[in-house]
Amino acid sequence: ADEGQRAVFHVRQESVLLRLVEAMHFIDEQHGRATVGVRLILRVTEGPQVLVRDVRFEGAAYFSDTRLEEVLGMHAPRYLGLSSSWFQFEQLDPGLQRVRDLYRGSGFLNVEVFLADLRFSQRKDEVVIVVAVRERERFRVNEVRFEGNSVIDTAELAEDPFLAPGDFYDAALRDRDRKRISDLYGSRA
Repeated sequence: ADEGQRAVFHVRQESVLLRLVEAMHFIDEQHGRATVGVRLILRVTEGPQVLVRDVRFEGAAYFSDTRLEEVLGMHAPRYLGLSSSWFQFEQLDPGLQRVRDLYRGSGFLNVEVFLADLRFSQRKDEVVIVVAVRERERFRVNEVRFEGNSVIDTAELAEDPFLAPGDFYDAALRDRDRKRISDLYGSRA
């Protein structure tokens, strides 16, 4: 663009309108010379705040919708006067990852969790979030093996496990076993 010439671009993402209102050559005032570059000035025109009207989990059977909403970090209106949460687009991906982690931690290692739809109201002030869940098979523990232990023998390490062969994999129980074994080693120090 020639000096002084302006270009205006519109970028729309959800309820925020960004306008690039100036793009031109400018003078590097610090060094007193013309510099080829672009000066960006963004004017933000915010749309309405968007309330979560409903969150639907299609295909989810193992966990309750209430539990999944809690993990997602966005929830629909509740009874007893509790309100719905504000919709925050940038929180969707981290929330969906937390839902995946919850499932994987409960043995659904091949789970698929993804955003199926965002249904905005006509006024764009409310949204229904639709999350698709493909739980697939739940894995069981095949075997528990101890390697590298020389201070405490395997039979003692394997006593009273929280997670044993045949059990459904559960990350919380795995962590309890790790702590139990760590405490056992700590008591021998």
